[in-house]
Amino acid sequence: MADASTAVVIGGTSGIGRAIAERFAEDGYQVVVAGRDAVRGKEAAGACETAGAPRALFVQTDVADPASVEALARAVGDAFGAPHVMVNCAGILQSGKHVLDQDLDEDEKMWRINYRGTLLGCQVFGRLMSAAGRGAILNVGSLASFAPLSLPAYTPGKHAVLALTQILAAELGPRGVRVNAVAPGYTLSDGLKTRIAKGERNPEAIQATTALRRFVEPRDVAEAALFLCSDRAASITGVTLPSTPAGSFRRPTRYICRETRSGKRRQSDKDNPMSDIQRFDTRIHHGVIHNGTLYLTGQVAKPGQSAADQMREVLGKIDALLAKAGTDKTRILHVQMWLDDIRDFDEVNMVWDAWMPKEHAPARSSGEGRMARPGMLVELIVTAAV
Repeated sequence: MADASTAVVIGGTSGIGRAIAERFAEDGYQVVVAGRDAVRGKEAAGACETAGAPRALFVQTDVADPASVEALARAVGDAFGAPHVMVNCAGILQSGKHVLDQDLDEDEKMWRINYRGTLLGCQVFGRLMSAAGRGAILNVGSLASFAPLSLPAYTPGKHAVLALTQILAAELGPRGVRVNAVAPGYTLSDGLKTRIAKGERNPEAIQATTALRRFVEPRDVAEAALFLCSDRAASITGVTLPSTPAGSFRRPTRYICRETRSGKRRQSDKDNPMSDIQRFDTRIHHGVIHNGTLYLTGQVAKPGQSAADQMREVLGKIDALLAKAGTDKTRILHVQMWLDDIRDFDEVNMVWDAWMPKEHAPARSSGEGRMARPGMLVELIVTAAV
């Protein structure tokens, strides 16, 4: 292009953000990479120049610090003037947990970076673009922007990013500034590749939850980002575009087994293929298939029984439910294990290791907390591909 446009990518030092920065560079943009890691940031800026950017630079930035984001905007303004594109891609992840166990310090950090960091970027660059009468802002959400994933600090923040995108689109549209977002699904980032190599993720099982049977590549998200920020999307604003192989839309919800607290099945479940599961002493109180994924919760409450014996009973019931759903334990994607007393972890873990083939070991997380029923020592929350 004769007069090169400028793109600022906050969180562009690695992963999806770096792929976006390099894709804009390939399209002839001048690129500003912003992030905390100076080593990776300078490498990313160099990669952008190699990819075709007329000019690329790195500005060290911490989105948790308003003064740092303001300093980034000044540096961009001094070097290039008002940018044509600004991408908010900085963020942190969270491990699954119950809402009742959410630590407020973690919650505050998650919101400070994932939501308020995005808000700050939109504010400071929205002002520059409004003054110039043009520009495109792109926020990076997640499939958690649409689905109630069990990430009680991360998921609400990504819902908030979706809402912020819509609000800003309405406010900045009359000033010539468009605001959109992308929502990546399971992305084959460096972090996910490392977990797969360690055997902590089952790639076949994850891909089986998607219609296209594949992961999202960072490049896929970058292509969507370039489109939404380009003149080809000149009439599009306020949109959050899922970048996913359509796992979220593949199958309707189908309840397998659902019981009330009294143990009586709901009338609407009377014809379900799983409705013959009896409560007795072991309770699988919720089993549901949604979007090609099976969700199960297993609990046992027998006073005087050891945690290991309770674990064996839970796993036996889960085996039965997996079979009725047409799947098996080798297709389990993730397990959350909750213990009444963390000192029981070693013996419970031995039962798990004897049950689950090591070559199919899924991702696991564990926690300790007060259980819902007297005598209950173990609870499992399981997701599996069907």
